[in-house]
Amino acid sequence: MANTPANQIRQLSIIIAITAVLILLPEFFLVLIGYEPDQNTFQMKVCGELIGQFDEKLFWRRKDVKPKFNCKPKKRCLKIMCLTDSVSVMYKGKGYPEILQKMLSSRIPMKNPIVFNGGVPGYTSYQGLKYFKTELLAYHPDIIVVCYGWNDHWQSGNGLPDKLQQARRKTSNIFPRTIGLINHLLFRIKQNNYSCVGPQESMRVSITDYEKNLREIIRIGQMARITIVLLTAPSLDGPQEWTATHRDYNRVVRKISKEKKLPIVDIVEEFHNREDLFIDPINDKCHYNWKGSEIIARTLFETILKIIDLKPSKHALAGTPILPPAFVLD
Repeated sequence: MANTPANQIRQLSIIIAITAVLILLPEFFLVLIGYEPDQNTFQMKVCGELIGQFDEKLFWRRKDVKPKFNCKPKKRCLKIMCLTDSVSVMYKGKGYPEILQKMLSSRIPMKNPIVFNGGVPGYTSYQGLKYFKTELLAYHPDIIVVCYGWNDHWQSGNGLPDKLQQARRKTSNIFPRTIGLINHLLFRIKQNNYSCVGPQESMRVSITDYEKNLREIIRIGQMARITIVLLTAPSLDGPQEWTATHRDYNRVVRKISKEKKLPIVDIVEEFHNREDLFIDPINDKCHYNWKGSEIIARTLFETILKIIDLKPSKHALAGTPILPPAFVLD
């Protein structure tokens, strides 16, 4: 048969028709059996539900919570951020940052201190790093208080760590069932491959990655001339299986503090046998109550006062950082 233009068009039409059938057939079959794609492939949930609202980069976030550093022109303010998880928001979104705010405002009103509560339930150091790097850094804080760990060593709901999680995707309008099934299978393959690595790797953030995340927060903060204060995570002693692991994560915080010569608030020993400092000491060994929050705030308050005692000279220009460059350590 001569390879005429008409034959070429016919051959091309056949190829297109076969391709269309091969594409449409799976979609038709999936419709026939009633398959519907999973609209929410993101499976890491807190207490059975996503906290706040969905976020494509951070997985979830507290709705409408952003820093409000209302510093007047030519008037400096001391901007402090507390980066942590649910421990700071157990009382209708409030906790030790709000107590710290009152203490600082009473003691050093001339510094115009403003404390932002950056606690988000369920957050790990992985999410905290992304939150700080992509959003909070732009507010140019003077001090950040960093406390993660609880959710880092929690078991992932689907066997994947935070860094490999697949956030929810919008289903394609073109062949939604076929595309949805392919995405689901690819996710399962990645999940199964990762589950062979080892038991610790089923944690949301391994202790190795936890240390890397903290060091990266510190590196970024110091590059921006921010003073970093580390805070270990207190707990109530008990028979829970995670006690030894939690202590290991706190040791990482102490090690980094010592190595980097960073201020640290480490009052774990003050909490370990104090049931009166926890909201539900029988069932919840990690969330401290308002009394516990006051102890955290008081210790942070004393630490921050020591920091700002190294204040610049009276002739420092308005608008310059409230903390002296000498305090930002390498």
